[in-house]
Amino acid sequence: MNNILIIGCGSIGALKDDKYDSKNSKNILTLAHAFYNNPNTNELIFYDIDSMKSKQAAIKWNGKYYTNLYDAIVDTHPEIIVVSVPTEYHHPAMLDIFNIITETEYKSKLILCEKPFTDNLAKAAQLEFLFSSLKIPIMVDYSRRFDHRITCLRERLLNNQPIYHATLTYARGFKRDASHGIDLFNYFFGTFLEGKILNDKEAIMDFSENDPTYAAYLSYEYCPHVFLRPIDGRDYDIFDIDIYCKGQRFNFVDHGKLMNTYIARPEGTYGDYNSIYHIPIGTNETNLTSSLSLLVENAYDYISTGSSLKCTSKDALKVHRVFKDLGV
Repeated sequence: MNNILIIGCGSIGALKDDKYDSKNSKNILTLAHAFYNNPNTNELIFYDIDSMKSKQAAIKWNGKYYTNLYDAIVDTHPEIIVVSVPTEYHHPAMLDIFNIITETEYKSKLILCEKPFTDNLAKAAQLEFLFSSLKIPIMVDYSRRFDHRITCLRERLLNNQPIYHATLTYARGFKRDASHGIDLFNYFFGTFLEGKILNDKEAIMDFSENDPTYAAYLSYEYCPHVFLRPIDGRDYDIFDIDIYCKGQRFNFVDHGKLMNTYIARPEGTYGDYNSIYHIPIGTNETNLTSSLSLLVENAYDYISTGSSLKCTSKDALKVHRVFKDLGV
């Protein structure tokens, strides 16, 4: 049984509105809920710079809360420490964790950090180095990595070369939302080769002035053309991925909750050639709404059996290298 310390009790950490996420809700949309539901969890511990949030989270999830991070770590000896503060505070929060662990010589077994890992490559690389020196791995919540359909699709793509092109249509921040797509493209398409922001003067400021929603072009080892297409999230939100490869097309719609598969077949009307038929041969639900539960299962499998973590700080560094290459 494991103690879990959650640092940051906001929407992803613990306190999404009850109508979306509570002990009784079908969907598991906070990290607190995912750990609460898992039988390997002993106790949930909460710390937030806003002590009222810490207290509210502890009440909601039958845990305990602290008003001091040092005491939270020293008193409870958490096997897993979760960092779910806003992105700009990931780096200082993890430095605090590193310093406390170094001072007390108590080592947690795993650090889990929300995405994006930090706000720039240098900070991400520093944290990777520091925690590697303690032999404490860092897991990063790029949620789609924990869906088995994603793993299966990667195998299908690699077996259906060539991959002609892929598109991501997204909104609400290049680092905030497009980072999910970039992580998937890194996973699907091998080594990132080059890329550029397209017409940055037309970037959409629909999330934060520090994180515009850009159009971009990327090129990969196994997919030469990847396009990121922006939508104004103040109008509507979207996260759709479309991939065209030899004889097949795959797309994710409804924020990735559904995956459609299409195949090429004789066109039959206009000429003697093949065409991708507009009706999918299969539509499958993904496990996106269960991704936090799958993440927790992966974390516990690592602790108990040493199985591989599906998304680590090394994967997150690859996303940051794309950011740096693009100048964002």
